[in-house]
Amino acid sequence: PETTEPETTEPETTEPETTEPETSNSLSTCPVSIDVANAGYGIAASDNAVGNGWILWSEKNVFSRFNPAPLPGNAQHFVAVKNINNQWFYDNNGGLFKFEPSPTDCLVASIDFSNDTVSELVGVKAVIHGIDSGYGTGDFSVIANQWANTFNTGEFGISGATITQISGEPETTEPETTEPETTEPETTEPETTEPEITQPGISCPAFIDLGDVGYGIAADDNATGTGWVMWSEENVFDRFSPSPLSGNAHHLVAVKYVDGHWAYDKNGGVVDFEPRTNDCLLATIDFTNDSVTLLSGVNETVNGIDSGYMSGDLDIIPNQWAGWPNAGEFGIVGNAVSTNN
Repeated sequence: PETTEPETTEPETTEPETTEPETSNSLSTCPVSIDVANAGYGIAASDNAVGNGWILWSEKNVFSRFNPAPLPGNAQHFVAVKNINNQWFYDNNGGLFKFEPSPTDCLVASIDFSNDTVSELVGVKAVIHGIDSGYGTGDFSVIANQWANTFNTGEFGISGATITQISGEPETTEPETTEPETTEPETTEPETTEPEITQPGISCPAFIDLGDVGYGIAADDNATGTGWVMWSEENVFDRFSPSPLSGNAHHLVAVKYVDGHWAYDKNGGVVDFEPRTNDCLLATIDFTNDSVTLLSGVNETVNGIDSGYMSGDLDIIPNQWAGWPNAGEFGIVGNAVSTNN
């Protein structure tokens, strides 16, 4: 691994200007009653999003309506949307894509992406760039920074059963919105300790079955410095508490060596753990530059954990989750690797 510690200041991020909402003729009308069922793991959105947006209810299943589809596990009838220069876009967790409003579309919450806050539009009756918004009553609730009931920056958990509309015509005055600054906050991380490397390693099993690789390996999107992809013989959901993000590979996890201790990345921070005899490091990660190097042909021990393998079909794709672009995660392809041990 590289011996120079990366700077921990996040780069400045700029997004297209979000158009201020305006009152216009409605292109849609919220149904009298909305079923919140099939909320999945929540609503997945780009972790680097800034500015204002909304949560839109779609009568048609979003996986059938939108292409490219939202992240697998997303709610079947809710999606995060933005209006940029009077054009509507939906967020599929990998980018923004244009769409045209449907007659029954309904905005049920507003999002401040920069501050990770959500406001349900209960008691509101308004039309925003042609899409009806608001509702009268219901147990609908949105939790910022949650996915599958676990902390996850940039996503939105959903709970509730039904939403009922306000009777009458929409108000003619739109809620006031202010454009936020688009500079991302400075993020710092604990200093990564330089690894002590010795040769050779003999603890990696002779044959490593990658097992169920799920949607990939979930890691903190703001991580910097150096890390590794580690194979664990025990299922990581049984071994680690708190467990990795739902959908993570069952036997692979991102790890770092921080302040003299090994720590695994649960996608919401790093947690210390004790290495086991048959743990095996299969790749190095440069979190700062979003790159991965497979340890094929390597046979070393890194701070007490064996690393490397001789052959296999493992491949790791940075910034991918469930086959779709997703900053900070790692897609996994392959079945097994072999060592000379």
